Amino acid sequence: MFSLGNFSAYSFYGAGWTVGRLVERLAAAGYRGAGLADLGGFYGAVEFSQACDRAGLRMVLGCRMRVRDFVPGWLQLTVRSAAGYAAVCRLVSGANGGELEWEALEEMQATAAGEVWISCPIRVEHVYGGRIGNWPRWRSCWEDLLGRGWDNLWLELCWHNEEEQLLQRRAFSELRRRGWTRWVVIGGARHDGSAGGAELLELLQSMGTLTRIGQAHPDKLPEGDYGLVERKFLDARFGRVPEVLESTREFAEACRFDFSYGKMYLPNPL
Repeated sequence: MFSLGNFSAYSFYGAGWTVGRLVERLAAAGYRGAGLADLGGFYGAVEFSQACDRAGLRMVLGCRMRVRDFVPGWLQLTVRSAAGYAAVCRLVSGANGGELEWEALEEMQATAAGEVWISCPIRVEHVYGGRIGNWPRWRSCWEDLLGRGWDNLWLELCWHNEEEQLLQRRAFSELRRRGWTRWVVIGGARHDGSAGGAELLELLQSMGTLTRIGQAHPDKLPEGDYGLVERKFLDARFGRVPEVLESTREFAEACRFDFSYGKMYLPNPL
């Protein structure tokens, strides 16, 4: 089983553990593969690769990028090959203030769609409204995304609170009836699951927003559990839908990218 799409301290103020601690905890929890997808780029990629190699874990590398006028907030781009890594690096470098334009995504799709997985979270970012109306907002966004005809598109299952769980259950029920099969279980952990890890994440969130601990702020994470999900709980959560676990395995197994060390690479001549 793989734990995918986790955050590290490179997601500024957004996670309470280092890359090394993330990999260490995933190995101890019995996962055979580790995923990292920080917000805005591949900042900890080399460190993550080396830590996975030491721990004997398969590396699955991605990043989350904000997209203009996108209700879920971001898309996750997971690289499958060196060509995919290069394509996403170019995309990240051209992002305006860390936010992607749809035209840039379409350009990447035209040249490297087979080298990158794109996964969409089933969530509604707080700036687009509260609980009431979340389902129609997300569904409208999903229909627009589906209309782009991308055949490397996946839907993420990952929740941290009751509101996200309700939304994802409704989306899963409806889209499963419509024949959607590309589901991927995302760990999305931001700390090691301990009480101390949760307290550190709360402290970092307050530092990043210049607020007191416990004080509400629109840029803070909604209340919920952002700790590491143990493998046995993940298996139990999706045990009644084994096709979801199987599609997650297929998603991860298709990602074969890793860094090569000890060999010099020069830029291609123009």
